[in-house]
Amino acid sequence: DNRGDALSLMTALTSKNPGNAEAQFALAHMAMRAGDLSNASAAVDRALIIRAGWEDAALLKARILGATNDQKRTVQFYSQYLARYPKSSKVRMNYARYLVDQKNWEGARDQFKQVLESSPDNADVLYALGLLSLQTEQLDDADVYFRRAIDINPANDQVRIYLGQTAERREKFDTAISWYKS
Repeated sequence: DNRGDALSLMTALTSKNPGNAEAQFALAHMAMRAGDLSNASAAVDRALIIRAGWEDAALLKARILGATNDQKRTVQFYSQYLARYPKSSKVRMNYARYLVDQKNWEGARDQFKQVLESSPDNADVLYALGLLSLQTEQLDDADVYFRRAIDINPANDQVRIYLGQTAERREKFDTAISWYKS
């Protein structure tokens, strides 16, 4: 099996130079692709020790944990990492998406709001916050987020549909009709 051979070779190479974060990261990737989550986790942990705070390694660690379906450890990892590196928008966005996958709407909203603080003109984050607000029946918030998203990206017709749905749920039918028409 080529994957197994490549993994064996990479393991041998990294053992000769264990202090190389990039090599540990590459080994973690290969081990994950080979389905060896235990070695993948150990290698990415070494990469994060060598190069603390490395976002790409943190994202890989989260993927490995996600693959083990251990929700508690995954949330714990994200929480600890973001406590140490609160400005890591990439990891925070990933965490927010993970929470959406877990149907933790409020937790996801909180994480997206923190991303929004550092990038207030991110139309994707505004869109996500609009959807989560709609999902949790926070209709006034949904309207605000969707309107900001449409101001930034006027070409997004999907946002207009959601603005129409939000207006409908708020029983503002004339407003809903105008959003649908636009």
